[in-house]
Amino acid sequence: QRNYELLKSSKKAIPCTNMLSNVKEHISSSWLQRMAIERLEEKTETIKSIFINTNKDWQETFYQLLAKNFGFQINSDAFYLLAKNTPLQLVYKHRNSLFQFESLLFGQSGLLDDHLEDPYAQKLQNEYEFLRKKYSLIPIKKESWKYLRMRPVNFPTIRIAQFAALLFSSSHLFSKIMEGNSIEEIKQLFTSRPSEFWNTHYSFTSSSKSAVKTIGETATSNILINTVAPLLFFYGKEKRDERFTERAIELLFSIGAEDNKITREYSNSGLIPKNAGDSQGMINLNKNYCKKFACLSCSIGNSVLKDESLTMVDN
Repeated sequence: QRNYELLKSSKKAIPCTNMLSNVKEHISSSWLQRMAIERLEEKTETIKSIFINTNKDWQETFYQLLAKNFGFQINSDAFYLLAKNTPLQLVYKHRNSLFQFESLLFGQSGLLDDHLEDPYAQKLQNEYEFLRKKYSLIPIKKESWKYLRMRPVNFPTIRIAQFAALLFSSSHLFSKIMEGNSIEEIKQLFTSRPSEFWNTHYSFTSSSKSAVKTIGETATSNILINTVAPLLFFYGKEKRDERFTERAIELLFSIGAEDNKITREYSNSGLIPKNAGDSQGMINLNKNYCKKFACLSCSIGNSVLKDESLTMVDN
């Protein structure tokens, strides 16, 4: 009772931060695994909504979910809207041309609406105008995209170019992921090269030093954690096939841990994530337990509360 009152009065982001390092490893690791599974289950609610809205089309569901993830939080809504307005079936009508993939996606993004002087940008504009009339397309508003405090390599233009290259180089990506036998095999599916124009540009108006702007290791891991694993988990639940739910969990626990504000908080308190399963578990733990002072429903919290030798300091 004393410990619980002290925890509830704590002003720290993690109420039991001063006692966390004393919790036995088998308790914390098993609880983080449960937290990771809870987070996967929470994410399936978003996927289920997309799945229903696409008339239970697995390929289209994966395409829209992948697009949403390509926005990496700040532009996730804009990317999701882009995918919804540009169905995968339409994109794949032009599977033989990366240029047409780019013209379609950049045109639909609204980013070709400006007066652009670069010859390549003008070619994209002309091609999109043809496609727009052919399919009666309506682009999203260019104001949907955010650039504020963003590194150029993460600009929406670069992400769209990478997205177009990925779709072009890996047709039937969802099926290939379902068939993938190892994390390396799945990772390999995300190695694609945007068109040459983007080697020397960050946008249609800003240039860069020459470099192939492929999807980086961190971005690939992010996609595996936030798109591939949750979809595998949802697919397994929907099909009642535990092989896929188990693969989703195995995938998370075979990827390196994420580094963010939440995982650093726990690391500084002595609970260090070993893999992405742990770091995803920490995100869920923080959101649904620590912030709500749900210590009585938490195995780690229970361990702390029952230990009479532990004391709270620096409240």
